Amino acid sequence: NQMPETVEQNKWLSAVAGLENARQWDAAELGYTTAIELWDKSFIAWMGLGNSLYNQNNLIASTEAFERATELQPENGMAYNNLAHVLAEQGRLDEALAAARRAVAIGGPFQETFSQTLEEVELMLKD
Repeated sequence: NQMPETVEQNKWLSAVAGLENARQWDAAELGYTTAIELWDKSFIAWMGLGNSLYNQNNLIASTEAFERATELQPENGMAYNNLAHVLAEQGRLDEALAAARRAVAIGGPFQETFSQTLEEVELMLKD
């Protein structure tokens, strides 16, 4: 939770991503939170924080992190896609549908994933 006196954002985030990949969710959360204290406009840090919180079943805080990521990069469908998942798990299906539709509209290299999320949310709404 303490940054060295000289640290590069990409190196710090890469190291924290390693914690996330190792499923060390508490440590990753701490690393991303520490990064956000220094680089509060880091899309990657907010996405990583959202993922780490999600994997600890902290859906409310995860939602807030993904919402912040959508504000920082409204043209990035991944933030909307992840937000849709978290909202759906909370039963906030109308909001999840809107987020999933936004991800699909943005498109990009993860278009197939976004479309799958949209289909899943639509199925949940039918039930």
